[in-house]
Amino acid sequence: MVEAFDADGQTLGLPILNEESGVTETVNIWGVRVPEGVYNAVVADKRDDGIIQGSAGNPMDSSMLNTTCRSPARW
Repeated sequence: MVEAFDADGQTLGLPILNEESGVTETVNIWGVRVPEGVYNAVVADKRDDGIIQGSAGNPMDSSMLNTTCRSPARW
């Protein structure tokens, strides 16, 4: 799940395309599909000590933080 925050720590509402309804909605939390390898790395990290702390759980590297999406996100 993704929850975006602005520089002041306020939750951002972003337009996300709902794949089921075909309607774009402004939401604060949405899901992102990740490759199976990323999912498995997150599971292993969580099982290690109960905390997800490794960067393997982040499918987006720091170069993507200021990237503008070319198409609406989907959930």
